[in-house]
Amino acid sequence: MKLTIDPSAHDQRLDRFFRKRFPGISRNEIFRLLRTRPVRRDGKRLKPNDRIYTGDVLDFDWPDSIDTAASPLQKVNGQLTLIAQSDDYLVVYKPIGLKTIPDRAGEMSLSLLVQSAFVSEQTATFRMSPVSRLDRNTSGVVLFGRTYAGLKKYNQLMRRGQIRKYYLAIIFGTIKEEATYEIQMEKDRKKNKVEVGRGQWTRTRIKPIVTNGTKTLIEVELLTGHAHQIRALMSHLGHPIEGDPKYGRGGSFQWLAAHRLEFDGHQIYYLSSEFRDRIKEEFNYVAGENHPNTCQQFSI
Repeated sequence: MKLTIDPSAHDQRLDRFFRKRFPGISRNEIFRLLRTRPVRRDGKRLKPNDRIYTGDVLDFDWPDSIDTAASPLQKVNGQLTLIAQSDDYLVVYKPIGLKTIPDRAGEMSLSLLVQSAFVSEQTATFRMSPVSRLDRNTSGVVLFGRTYAGLKKYNQLMRRGQIRKYYLAIIFGTIKEEATYEIQMEKDRKKNKVEVGRGQWTRTRIKPIVTNGTKTLIEVELLTGHAHQIRALMSHLGHPIEGDPKYGRGGSFQWLAAHRLEFDGHQIYYLSSEFRDRIKEEFNYVAGENHPNTCQQFSI
């Protein structure tokens, strides 16, 4: 069997590429085959940790009984809002109620919508994937790697803290001054809820924008990434987010939105019409001119 490496698999370890390309083969079986039936490039035997590159032709002889089928692409129907794009990234909008990635096969998610909208750009070893996630009940902008190289690049920037994420939230009570909070958080996976005061240290910057005396519109910058970080922090401070069913006073529409991303010299803004209308009604406040009024809509 021969496989030619395309750009979607450029600069990967051989073993990781084969685990993606042959999802029906277990990890242990992959390693056994690489050891007993070696893969060759230009006649030279490759080790599992050798890297492969665009244009490489891999030559190997594996038993016919081995499942060499590629993982099928799951296609879904829905509406996708595209905010910005380049050759190596996409920024899309995630509405409330939609998961960023599926927890189980067949479940609708933002990732599947993106992959279905750009089906021609998916390959046997690459699926467009998010660089970070939003909670199911949080809306806003999500950055996707459009290519393997792009995904690798932006994941590295995320790990280095070079992708800045900003949120808008409506909270109960009044906050008057900007402040940065450093608080420990630990997620109880059985309860799917964060406990404050132990676990990983988190850092969050809070900036008040406008208040009506009983509620405040704030901008939040995540300086670390932790599940439910903003929601748990605001509840801990005595200023829960309006509509938060888990950390607030109940509700079905959580007024928390990721409205701004800064990365690699780009500043990208988006705020849904529902959120715009609510802050106009509640605070007589109009979102800044950087927020676009229209975006490209995909019906999939």
